[in-house]
Amino acid sequence: MPTTKVIDLSASNTIPKDLKAAKAAGVIGMVHQASAGTNQTDEKAEARVYLAKEAGLLTGLYHCLSNGTTRRQADSFVTFCEALGLKDNWLLAVQVDGKISADEAAEFLEIVEQKTRRSPVLFASADFLAKLKGTDQSKLSKYRLWIAQHDTVVDVPVAFGKYFLWQYSDEGSVDGVEGDVGCSDSLIQEADALKTVWSGFKGKTDKSEEEAAAEPSNPGEPESGTAPAEPQEPTMTPEGELDNAPAEPQAPTMTPDGELDKPAPDPSDPLEEYGEEDGEHAPPTAPTPYKS
Repeated sequence: MPTTKVIDLSASNTIPKDLKAAKAAGVIGMVHQASAGTNQTDEKAEARVYLAKEAGLLTGLYHCLSNGTTRRQADSFVTFCEALGLKDNWLLAVQVDGKISADEAAEFLEIVEQKTRRSPVLFASADFLAKLKGTDQSKLSKYRLWIAQHDTVVDVPVAFGKYFLWQYSDEGSVDGVEGDVGCSDSLIQEADALKTVWSGFKGKTDKSEEEAAAEPSNPGEPESGTAPAEPQEPTMTPEGELDNAPAEPQAPTMTPDGELDKPAPDPSDPLEEYGEEDGEHAPPTAPTPYKS
């Protein structure tokens, strides 16, 4: 019996509060529709990406491909994903049905791969995969397969070998989400293991992440996992002198004019200042002027 490890959502779903309940129910990742056709974008995608991150879910976006303008759709999809803050650890996918040709699907995947430096996922319906029988599937089978086959068992085309995700229902339910939910299982059941292969990213780390790692920590707080440095005790040098000892205050001296040459009072020292209400300390007596 399949279990729900990944959910796919769209604007037709409502999330009254957050996705934390879905995470608690065992969901590992969320893939949201970003766009469809030539110029349709999902107005809820940005908020859903935020909610997925807040809940600690793996994040993904997909495009619903239509006929005729594959390159334009791929370019627009990538541009929209970038506008949403595309990260290295996001999964990208294209959803195709029986109306789409294998060449159109392959072209879309290749463009997205070139532009984003990651291996996208083929989110394919059963009727699309049925059309591939007896044809050269090499251009598609190099990509991971997210198969939409609503049954208790899954039939994977031989060329692909195995599925990455299996959408076993598009009318499922999950805690915290209203409306029909796409529910998918994965051959990779552990969250940490799925995370390592989730995005298929093959490039460098996000510049934003590099900058965040290079930023100095708050100078007013110790770094995570460390305690503030303890003050060092004075030690003796080989010559018998104190090393690291606090400097001793210097005694007042006289100027050639007979005036007291004394450093300015230290405002942090309570004995340096005297007020009218200070009954414990009296001001020091001025020394007799020097006579030649």
